[in-house]
Amino acid sequence: MIRLGIAGTHPSLHIIVPALREENNFQITGMYGLREKELFSLSDKLMIQPVVIPETLLLRADALMVVDDPGLYFEILVKSLQFSKHLFLSTLGGLSLKQIETLMKLAEEARVVVYLPFILEQAKVDIVKRYVNHPFYIEISCVKAFPFGESFDFGELRSVTLKAIEAMLLMNSGNILKVHSGAATLHDQVDFVAARIDFMNGCAGTLTAGIFGEKDIFHIKIYQRNEILLLDLLEERLTSVSPGKKKPLLDIKFETNQLPEKNILDDLLQFHELCKYAANSYSSVERTYQSVLLTSKIFEKIQFSIIQEKAV
Repeated sequence: MIRLGIAGTHPSLHIIVPALREENNFQITGMYGLREKELFSLSDKLMIQPVVIPETLLLRADALMVVDDPGLYFEILVKSLQFSKHLFLSTLGGLSLKQIETLMKLAEEARVVVYLPFILEQAKVDIVKRYVNHPFYIEISCVKAFPFGESFDFGELRSVTLKAIEAMLLMNSGNILKVHSGAATLHDQVDFVAARIDFMNGCAGTLTAGIFGEKDIFHIKIYQRNEILLLDLLEERLTSVSPGKKKPLLDIKFETNQLPEKNILDDLLQFHELCKYAANSYSSVERTYQSVLLTSKIFEKIQFSIIQEKAV
């Protein structure tokens, strides 16, 4: 059994903690939060001992799970790795590229597990990749519905773009040769991003990501020899068509949506196995780091373009 400390007071703990107790693979040794009032209230409801000194939490645990924005807990993450504790991060959001690189370096030195769930559901990715065969062109459209005229956090646009980029890199694992990007303002702020990515293996991809419209969209179109794969990640349908043929080669509905606690629990059980059996360090951060790095490059270009436009 792995002793687990929790950092953060995210509402998802109402789902996570009972699921962990049912599996009996983790012993929850304490909870730390930046807002003491929330910490004591939630820890009381979940029957977890509150901890106000993070070092105390780390001394009692073999692993640390961070359920809030890790950017707020960066110093604790660093101390955790210095104490050679395994890390489970729900997201990389809030961390700068430099901070992510620091964590990756410390994790390698400490020879511990740093686990980060896929942005996309692993079950969906596994199903789709069975049919992907050396694509030469990929189109991705990822849109989050948002009422016209209302303002939103710019970070939400980054999050939507990150999803689209991770999907692109999962569909084609080639090294990136060049990136072109641009942005548009459909409302009163930048809410639409477009990018083209050229890969060294000859594949090219275009993506659009935005926050607008009446419904969420996540479509992927993959062009490969004698076949076009059409994937709707939200409707969970994969269709394969071939030029000149009337009927689809493939039309499947894959139902991978699970209860939230099941998705979270699957990730934590995988984290448990890695902590228990990994002889060397393991980090899934590097995979997502590439997506974060590419997203940052795209947004740097976009912000530079916006500054130039304002200067004219």
